[in-house]
Amino acid sequence: MMHDFEVYYTAALKAVEHQGFYNQSFGLSSGIFKYSPASALLFIPFTLFSFPIAASIYFGIISCLVYLCFQKSYELLKIFFQELHYDITAFHRDSILFVGFLVLISAIHRELHLGNVNILLLFLCLCHIECCLHKKNLSAGILFAIILLIKPHFLILIPALFISGKFSIIIQGMISLALFMILPVFYFGPTEYLNLCNEWIQTMLAHNSDNNLINASNTLQFWFFKIIPDTIPFITSIVTSLIITTIGIILFIVRKQGTGKEIQSSFYALSAIAYIGLIPNITVTDTEHFLLALPLIVLLSMTLQERAWNLFHYLVITSFILHGFNWFDIWGRQISSMITNSGALGIANTGIILLSLWKINQIHKFQGHTKESYETNLKLTN
Repeated sequence: MMHDFEVYYTAALKAVEHQGFYNQSFGLSSGIFKYSPASALLFIPFTLFSFPIAASIYFGIISCLVYLCFQKSYELLKIFFQELHYDITAFHRDSILFVGFLVLISAIHRELHLGNVNILLLFLCLCHIECCLHKKNLSAGILFAIILLIKPHFLILIPALFISGKFSIIIQGMISLALFMILPVFYFGPTEYLNLCNEWIQTMLAHNSDNNLINASNTLQFWFFKIIPDTIPFITSIVTSLIITTIGIILFIVRKQGTGKEIQSSFYALSAIAYIGLIPNITVTDTEHFLLALPLIVLLSMTLQERAWNLFHYLVITSFILHGFNWFDIWGRQISSMITNSGALGIANTGIILLSLWKINQIHKFQGHTKESYETNLKLTN
């Protein structure tokens, strides 16, 4: 239990002793520290305690963050619906969050069991989005920098910031990141820090190598290379860039569907959660990383509260089943492994992203309508 946290804890101990903590396994053979040198410093406070006590504290923290992420996702999405005058007063918050929890229970179990940082990063992302909604640009930029400091994959938020016109947050985030990256020099010293940074970059490149991406069944690259030869130079990077760009184009079109200024403040929130949900689809990750789709799953759970169901809602249910119900205890090792290797989770996550974008587009089209007129128009379009 808490094998991932053991990696962070041991890396922090190594940092305290000024020993290297890359290219070596801590605990399990797969327990390699893949985060920035500065990230190791963030876990140093835990080294004041023995591992069992530190693990218990961290377990308690991330357990609380699971609830807070569901709550904050719901509150942020409620702002979006309210800005577009979409009446959600008849929606039952507890049942929405319960459905989301049920879909993600397998990922949540793995996250808590391993003691990973996904739920922590998601919570920071939601706080960052909340700061953007309330125009606290400096706080949003600093939070963005902290997120990137831990996991550079969240650079994927830059297109969302760009499409939403939040250029000041990009600038403030990059300045804050530069400062945060410089600060560890005073702890490690220039030479040691440069060596650690080089080892970190090499570790990241090795982990997300073209070969690993192509063979990871839950990535979109895995499916692309079923039909596209992988011998073309830089083809993996090109495919990844095309996926990110395609989502950006869809979001840009969605934004143009709404003509009122009321969509501007919440549009970044929607763009951000779409890109955050995409991360496990384009990087080499374990199944618990699909927890990053939590806000999108809450969004789609809200749509299941609508009175009139159509094909969209049944597709949501199908995606939820594929995403969250590969339980080893139910299906057994053989069937569960077959489902995992088939890439069903990655397909379901992609479906959740596309269904969310479609729903957001529909709501933008009918902004300013009451709930009743919106549902009437939606029936006509279907």
